[in-house]
Amino acid sequence: VDVSLKDSMSNLTMYQQAQSGAAAHYHAMQELKEYVADLCDCLQDKAPLIEELEEHMQRSTEQRATAYTDRRQAEREDEANQMDAAISAALGVSDRGADAMAMAAAAAKNAVLNQFQVSSMADVDEFGRDTNMGRRMEIQNRRARMARRRARAEQRRRQRGDVAPADMRELGETSSEESEGEQTTYTRQLEEVTETSGGVFGDASNEFAELEYVKNKFEQWKRLYPQSYRDAYVGMSAPAIFAPFVRLELLSWSPLYTSKGLDSMSWYNQLFNFGMPDNMDDLDPEDPDGNLVPSLVHKVALPIVHHAAECWDPYSSKQTKCLANAVKEILIYCPPEDDESIQMMNAVHRKLAEAVKECVLPSWPITAVGAAQGAAELSARRFGEAVRLIRNVAAWEEVLPQREVQALALNQLIAYRMVPHLHSLMPLDALFRLGRALSAIPDNWITDSHDGIAALRESAAVVAQKLLKRGAVGGSGESIGKRVIKILTTLGDTATARSVAKTFGIRNAL
Repeated sequence: VDVSLKDSMSNLTMYQQAQSGAAAHYHAMQELKEYVADLCDCLQDKAPLIEELEEHMQRSTEQRATAYTDRRQAEREDEANQMDAAISAALGVSDRGADAMAMAAAAAKNAVLNQFQVSSMADVDEFGRDTNMGRRMEIQNRRARMARRRARAEQRRRQRGDVAPADMRELGETSSEESEGEQTTYTRQLEEVTETSGGVFGDASNEFAELEYVKNKFEQWKRLYPQSYRDAYVGMSAPAIFAPFVRLELLSWSPLYTSKGLDSMSWYNQLFNFGMPDNMDDLDPEDPDGNLVPSLVHKVALPIVHHAAECWDPYSSKQTKCLANAVKEILIYCPPEDDESIQMMNAVHRKLAEAVKECVLPSWPITAVGAAQGAAELSARRFGEAVRLIRNVAAWEEVLPQREVQALALNQLIAYRMVPHLHSLMPLDALFRLGRALSAIPDNWITDSHDGIAALRESAAVVAQKLLKRGAVGGSGESIGKRVIKILTTLGDTATARSVAKTFGIRNAL
């Protein structure tokens, strides 16, 4: 009897403990159910506010990009029209005797001035409208753009020490033409959005407004009640729960204007080890919590980088560096074969192709360039911009397929644009620009299999032959010869390099 009574008391205690545990589990589940319901309601209420702030930042980025590209296009058209008129006028009088150069310069100046002349008299049509009004407004805008160009040109001259145009070897390779006003407007809008985003959860308690609190709540659930955590598919829902907090922080992140990586952000460091066991050997490979950060990058960060690529200016070295780093980081977490990744990469390639197509290098006659004021500087600047574009295209070598990148840089830019331009220059100018183009090409690209490299090699040989006919040029003959030899040997034309070394009397140059 005593034994039976003892067993009964033991079973009763066990059942009471089980009942108490079940009750505690029930109350905990009810509390979690209410918390998750309230959290979802809170996040649902905040979603439209976050979306509105995201749309505002997207518009700001688009407006900054559009303002700059539109102004650059208009200014390039103005410069091209003015210089084409000057070159045409100079060529028209270049064969009129001994004073041809002076006459050509005067004609070029008059041709440019004629573009800014319009009758001040009203030319009224049958409806009483002044037909010259549009022309006058166009000229006013053109004059304003010219004034801005002159101001930037003066600033560039001061920065480089006011060197002569003939010595502007690297003009256009590093300059940025985005105005201070465009940058200031964007910065102000960014500050406004950042300030507003800080109040999105202002009316919510910390248990719903703080990412750290929410994270700890769900981690506690997983630690204490792992089975119910799995049964509720929390791991599958976690990216949607944490996404609003990530989107808020990423409002101030612009892949075009900052080199800040995702791994330096607060949300990344807080969620990186979310739901992970103390001993990583115990990690279940099927646990969806292990894929939380990649899921958030794919869901939130990738669309931001894709939009940035659509607004990106491939001529900007800073934007290119920042965007390339952002894309590389995205591809760490998002497979390149995903549809969203492919669309992002297609946007990058399309923008590069459009920039290459936009690149136009002049091939003016040498005599006309000497007569038309500003022609030499414009030619140097356009070539420098092309060199800058080659570097920016090459920055995507590890991201885009190498074949596509090389086709843009070597074939489209060098073979079809740079080489014809080089043939129109004086030998010394062509020599220095050959060196600048070569410095922008990655070493591993210089092979016989690319049309662009072959065309550059042929161009270097032509320049070398012209210099050979002239022989040494004053005291600088040896330095020029060494420069030619270096370019030729880099391109693999050792035969021509030996001829140059022999003509200039340079020993041990190869």
